[in-house]
Amino acid sequence: MKRYCQSVLTLFVAFALYSMVARTSQAETGKPAVVPASTLLPQQLRTDSNISDGAVTLLRSAHVFGGIAAVDECTVPQRYQLSYSQGQRLADALDYLTSRTGKDRWEASDSVINILPITGVPQLLSVRIKEFDWDVTSPENGVIPRLLETSEISQAAAQLGFKPGPYLGGPGVACSQDGQLGRCNKGKDPVLRHEQNATLRDILNHIAADGHVIWSYHERHCGSDKRYSLDIVSR
Repeated sequence: MKRYCQSVLTLFVAFALYSMVARTSQAETGKPAVVPASTLLPQQLRTDSNISDGAVTLLRSAHVFGGIAAVDECTVPQRYQLSYSQGQRLADALDYLTSRTGKDRWEASDSVINILPITGVPQLLSVRIKEFDWDVTSPENGVIPRLLETSEISQAAAQLGFKPGPYLGGPGVACSQDGQLGRCNKGKDPVLRHEQNATLRDILNHIAADGHVIWSYHERHCGSDKRYSLDIVSR
């Protein structure tokens, strides 16, 4: 009986702590915290793609936002056949996804999920930007080029020996100032968010959470040729 009471007390304390953490995350970000252990996939899902594209498909299916970072060598990224069942826990699906390569991991942070190299966060994503403003109501409109043109990121990329990749910018680069082209924010007043002393990854996660998008960062190392690209790939 004593052991049973201790078990019940342990479960109660664990639940109380979880509730406290979830409330704190939501209070700090204004967004509900993502809980992969209780988020269920709404439908069966099958993919045949590289891990980055497979991750985008999985997050979209679960109606979760965030980002994917990948670092590759001179080889073409391997494709994997991945299958998920309806009602499967998102945490289990993410474990399955990242286990296929043995080189990736996932983490949940407040209202987003990131899939990262197991070796650590790529250096460019860890660079801090002193100040940056972006429009919460239309985050995809040119925000990626503006981020990469900041002095902090452009200088860090040069120091690391990186060149921009071929698809730099994502789906917002065609947007004009008057809102006539691309995926522009037509007829809405901008709502600016001010970022201060935040890492590139932090800002991208804020954009993902507020804009309901998924960002994708990719490095390709091929001898002395090192290239990177950063895009918004899903809304």
